[in-house]
Amino acid sequence: MGVRWYAGLRAEFSAWRRNHIYKVALAGWLLWMVALVACADPYDSALLKAQQFVAQGKLVSAAKLYEKAIPRIPAEAKRERAAAEVSFGDCLVALGKLREAFVEYQKAVADDPRNVDAHQRMAQLLANSDQPQEAAQHAELVLKQRPDDAIALAVLGGIEANAGNNARAALLLQRALALDPQKPLVAISLAQVYATENRIDDARQALVKCAQATQDQKQAAFAWMALGRLEEQEGNKPGADAAYRAAVKADDSPMTNFRLAQFLERSAKIDEAEQVLRHLDAMRPAEPSTLAQTRLNAGRAQDALAALQVNSPRAAAMKIEGDMRSGDAAATFAQYDRMLDPTAVAVLRAELALEHGDVSAAESSASEALKRSPDSASAHYVRGLVFAQQQRIAESKEQWNSALEADSSYVPAEIALAEQNLREGDLQTAEKHVSSVVRDEPANLEALCVFARVLLAQGKAPAAESIARRALVVNQGAAEPRIVMGDIAMHEKKYGAAFMEYERALLVEPDSPEALSGVLEVYRHGTVTPTVLRKMERVAMAPPVSASLLEIAGRLYAAKGMTADATRALQRCLHADPKRQTAAVALAEVRYAAGDKNAERSLVELANIADRNHAMKSAVRTFEASEADRRGDVGHAIHDYELAVDAGESSGIAANNLAWDYAQQGTKLDQALKLASIAIDRNPKNPAAFDTLGVVQLKRRDYSQAVMALSKALSLMNGEEWRQQRPEVYRHLADALENAGMSDKANEARAKAR
Repeated sequence: MGVRWYAGLRAEFSAWRRNHIYKVALAGWLLWMVALVACADPYDSALLKAQQFVAQGKLVSAAKLYEKAIPRIPAEAKRERAAAEVSFGDCLVALGKLREAFVEYQKAVADDPRNVDAHQRMAQLLANSDQPQEAAQHAELVLKQRPDDAIALAVLGGIEANAGNNARAALLLQRALALDPQKPLVAISLAQVYATENRIDDARQALVKCAQATQDQKQAAFAWMALGRLEEQEGNKPGADAAYRAAVKADDSPMTNFRLAQFLERSAKIDEAEQVLRHLDAMRPAEPSTLAQTRLNAGRAQDALAALQVNSPRAAAMKIEGDMRSGDAAATFAQYDRMLDPTAVAVLRAELALEHGDVSAAESSASEALKRSPDSASAHYVRGLVFAQQQRIAESKEQWNSALEADSSYVPAEIALAEQNLREGDLQTAEKHVSSVVRDEPANLEALCVFARVLLAQGKAPAAESIARRALVVNQGAAEPRIVMGDIAMHEKKYGAAFMEYERALLVEPDSPEALSGVLEVYRHGTVTPTVLRKMERVAMAPPVSASLLEIAGRLYAAKGMTADATRALQRCLHADPKRQTAAVALAEVRYAAGDKNAERSLVELANIADRNHAMKSAVRTFEASEADRRGDVGHAIHDYELAVDAGESSGIAANNLAWDYAQQGTKLDQALKLASIAIDRNPKNPAAFDTLGVVQLKRRDYSQAVMALSKALSLMNGEEWRQQRPEVYRHLADALENAGMSDKANEARAKAR
């Protein structure tokens, strides 16, 4: 627990640590300068003026004076020069210019190796830069001159803690805090040591004591936030709530309010979290709205846009992104693209092209973005999306990893990698990617749903349900959390609960193939009588008419051989929603199976009724290809399936059947693999799709992967409707096992095939 807790803290405090070097008192230096000013050279008065500027908070002016005055210090006055270089370095640290500060401290050490302050500053910077050996050397030099230097003790204590030497680290950090109780970062390091040893009460006491003792309330807030994270990890929500609120009370800043809002989101207190975020946005009106971004992450695009003022390039990008999610963003893009830099414009153009299915245009814009900004995380990410659309999975993962190299906290790349790792069965890596997003963005709907799916795949159903319920609180109008809840119920064989969740998802998103597939899967596990189906059809026809439920009824009628009922239900479905291509294909197949030679013509007529809808035309091509397959005309079938895939056929039927035909012909096996993967993505519970993937892997001689796919197909073949198909899949599995060198298991599969 302790290591995970500290890892979270490091992200919170790293920015503050980079900009704060504990300083020795300046009084002695100022008095010395005042004593010399009467006989001073011009550089003396400049240095004194610089120190006065520092005291007044005029750091930029102070830095300019130091830069001019230090070169005028005589070369033989090394001690004086070193002291000035340390002060200049401190000024640069306060300005956030750490590299330049490090150079000044190095100069000070070179000019006067006995300057303890220079060594102390070097120790801190090197420790923060993960150079522990060099940091320890400087800290030890400090302690030889000043054995009670709290900062040097803290540096050594932190180094020992990172090395796992907890006993030694605790002694050093305890001593540092005893010398200077007002050092929150030291208290946090000590609390980390205690936590790794499960001494939670000691960790808690160290943080509370330091927070109460620290007079600088901005620093005290860090100790309170660390306590809040500790209490959260220990499951003490009331204690965490009190600690985060204490941090806000100590320092009512954007950071403390943001941490409180995150905690409230993790606690499913979304309304209160939004109140805190409104307060945060009021503190910095010139910056993009944190509330709007949080709502956008939650999948609530319209709510996000309502909270957004387009007053910056980032806000303009958020506006375009929000319109992409809620509707057509073309007009918004034309209105605001001039506010954006060329790389951002290219990235958004690529995303818009992908939204409209224009992969070629998306590839062109993504390539332009990378050419303009090779180190842009968003450019790498969108290029990865294009590769993924082209089923070039290795290249897409490479781009997403490059995005994280450019920006280690780039959330879209983390989620994309988690989803791909989940598809590949690499659950540990998937959890690593998505859990970091859920920690930092507790109200990110997509991340929560992916995390729940990863947990379910790991067999952690209760944890998965907890995360899915949080996703539902984040956005009650989203279908995805309902689908995840349905999948969890299916995993636990709670078919009634699963049906209710899938049905609710269909009410929110009637065209969801996952929800539709889930409902059909529930019915496959139970006995569905004609009476039940007719009742379902009546319910579906009650205003408002449910096209989704009618399609389900029609498909189930067809599975039972009730052709007339299937035809009626599917016709009603298409009357309610003429663009529903999956229902159109199902209807044509029912008619064709019943001997209706005009089935293809009927489907074409439906396409015309739908105003020559592009998606309907892809359904026509799919049906024509299916008919050619039935005739044994594989050449024509492949041609029509290719046209259907190119036209954007979305159900996955064309991709699956084309992959099968390629595999049977032994041609284009790389393309067949991509198509089979597309079919599974479109319908991840379809056994036929996994059978096709297994056969493709067999032809590619990738036998271990074939075994996995075919075993998955058999595990999904529940219910009577798959009885006739099981023997063929077992034969495929036997071939894969035999070629993989598992003859005994191959014989078992052959026996089941017989």
